[in-house]
Amino acid sequence: MIVELLERHGQGGGCGHEARGFRYHSSFIVADRAAGYVLETAGREWAVEEVTGARTISNGLTIPGFAERHSDRIKTWGSRCRIRQRLTEEGARRARGVGDLFAVLRSHGEGGRGPGLRPLDRRPGGAVCTPGRAGGELADHRLLVADLRADGGRHWVTATAAPCTGLFKPVRVGDRLDLGPTPTDVADPDSLWWRHERLHRWVLRNPARLLPLYAGERDEVERRWLASPPSPADAFAEGDRLLAEWTAAVAAAQVPDTRPLRVRRFWQRRDRLARLG
Repeated sequence: MIVELLERHGQGGGCGHEARGFRYHSSFIVADRAAGYVLETAGREWAVEEVTGARTISNGLTIPGFAERHSDRIKTWGSRCRIRQRLTEEGARRARGVGDLFAVLRSHGEGGRGPGLRPLDRRPGGAVCTPGRAGGELADHRLLVADLRADGGRHWVTATAAPCTGLFKPVRVGDRLDLGPTPTDVADPDSLWWRHERLHRWVLRNPARLLPLYAGERDEVERRWLASPPSPADAFAEGDRLLAEWTAAVAAAQVPDTRPLRVRRFWQRRDRLARLG
C-alpha cells in the first residue's frame, strides 16, 4: 500500500509545523513478529531491504545502491545522520531488553551534555533526542517502542515531547486513553503533552542539576512496569501523578539557568507565544 500510494501520488507538502517550506522524503521500518523490512524513498522511486540483526534509518538513506544514487552529501553531513545511525545501531545491538532501547532513544549523541543545545553548534552530534534546539526550530519526539514477540506484543510510549525528560508507559493497540485535548500552539493544562512540556522546559534551564531530581525515580518506575506491566489506564494515571510531583520539585529548585543567552531568549519567546506562565 505504501509503495502503491507513492508511485501514484509522489511526495510533497510542508513537513514542518511552523516552517512549512521544510521538505523531506520518508523512510520506514515495517515489522511484525516474523520479519522486518526497511523501505526508503526518493520522489516516486523506492527500494526495500529485509532487516537482519539491528537496523536503524535515522534520517538518512541506507540501502546500498539506492543511497548512493539519491543521497545529498551536504544534507547528509548537516543532519549528522551517519553519526546517529552508527550510535543507534550500536545501542540496538547491545540492547538486552526494552529498557535498554529507552536509553538509546534518550541519547544526546556524541558530546551530548544533556537536554539542551550545544552553544556554538545548531547540529546535534548525532543526537537521537534533541529537545532543546534554538536554531529557529523545535524538535518534538513522541516515540514508540514496539516489543513484538511470538506470544504477544506490547508497546511503550511517552505521549509527550523529549524522551529524556519523559516517562515510557505501556499501551495496547485498540485501547482508548484520555490524554486531554490535542495540543495546539497554546499551553493547555488539560493536555498531557502541555503538562509535561512545563516540566520539560524547566529542566532545560539546568539539566545537570534538575533532571537528577526525578530521573532515578522515573527509571525505577519503568523497571517496575517492565517487570510487571500495569494496564495502560493505570500507568497513565500513575504517570500523571508523578508528573505533577516532579514538576513541583523541579520548579522549586533554586539553581542557576545555565543556557547560553541566545538559547534563553529563544525559549522565553516560545513561552510567551504559548502563554506558558
